[in-house]
Amino acid sequence: MTSKLSIYYWLRKIFVSRFIQILISRNFIRKFTFFLIYKSNHWNKYKKINEDNFLVSGPGSIPGSYQTRNVINNLDIFIKKNKFLFIFLIYTF
Repeated sequence: MTSKLSIYYWLRKIFVSRFIQILISRNFIRKFTFFLIYKSNHWNKYKKINEDNFLVSGPGSIPGSYQTRNVINNLDIFIKKNKFLFIFLIYTF
């Protein structure tokens, strides 16, 4: 459920409008929009962050969650179906 009473919600809506995008640089809008998404906890569907289990990257990052198990299972099926021989990972910092 969207928390339409949140100031971060409305600021994000304003800053992605075409009118504001004409007036302000794209780089600033991207950074500010990311800040607003973070502050509103948008990716967690506006649920309050559990301070005991401080995961802010979303429900798919919680080990053993339904979303995580679903991704792991589907990734395994995808790899077998497409007959991958190896996976090459590149980390960026």
